[in-house]
Amino acid sequence: MTTSVLAVSGGTDGQVLTKDSLQPGGLAWQSVSVTGGVSSVNTRTGVVTLTASDVGLANVNNTADTDKPVSSAVQTELNKKIDTTDKGVANGVATLDSSGKVTSSQMPVTSQVNSDWDATSGVAQILNKPTIPAQLNAAAGANMTITGTYPNLTFVAASSATDLSFTSTATNATIASSTGVDATMTGASATNAGVMVAADKTKLDGVAAGATANATDAQLRDRATHTGTQAIATVTGLQTALDLKLDSANVDIDTGLVANSDTKVASQKATKTYVDTHLATKADATMVGAKVLLIDNAAALPAGTPAGVVVVVKV
Repeated sequence: MTTSVLAVSGGTDGQVLTKDSLQPGGLAWQSVSVTGGVSSVNTRTGVVTLTASDVGLANVNNTADTDKPVSSAVQTELNKKIDTTDKGVANGVATLDSSGKVTSSQMPVTSQVNSDWDATSGVAQILNKPTIPAQLNAAAGANMTITGTYPNLTFVAASSATDLSFTSTATNATIASSTGVDATMTGASATNAGVMVAADKTKLDGVAAGATANATDAQLRDRATHTGTQAIATVTGLQTALDLKLDSANVDIDTGLVANSDTKVASQKATKTYVDTHLATKADATMVGAKVLLIDNAAALPAGTPAGVVVVVKV
């Protein structure tokens, strides 16, 4: 950074440095004259003394902050507050301890309890507890009637205890009282609670253990979704239908039919193989294209059997 020093001599107080090309260095000191001074202030002339009102500050004064009055709006809000001197004194407000609770010293004497009292301590720990009326002790455990206005109450034991009895029908239940009004409870419905009616109990008894309503009817009827076994006797008519069917053990698949049984039935394949085998051993040129008739014995040959039919008799 380069610093330049101007050497211009001859200046006096109040002069200013101006540019002048005719002077050495092109600068010269010049005196400044001021014309057109202030002729009036706020319409005032001559020697003028200004006040706060002259400059729009008529409401401004030098009153200390501690002496300044509050506004009406502030005073209204202050009137809603309580004085600190009203805390913890008679006809005032209670103060709270560090836990947010009213201190025991500010609580009515009749509501105080010992410091070690809790819900299980019993009435012995309660201070200023009222005395139990003598007539109440005598009537303890019995039905009572209460007359009078507190604290002047009279307790009178009833002549006898109330007996309750219970009766029911298929649709409701009644609790009878020996000294009061009977109460009848109706059966439960889809919208109102009540006692279980006989019809609903029958339905519940008909539901098998472990039954579920979480599947659709189609799923419940689908045999593929069933597991376990079911006794034949539990299915109506199943055993009778099975008795009419041929037992697979009585189907003879021996193509030679050597068993010669009266209780077995040759399968279709076994019969065909047997006939084909025997025809092959007995066939000749005249039998080509002939029809074959299989009979149990010669006597079973149907009347009117046409010529050219090959008759095979089982042996």
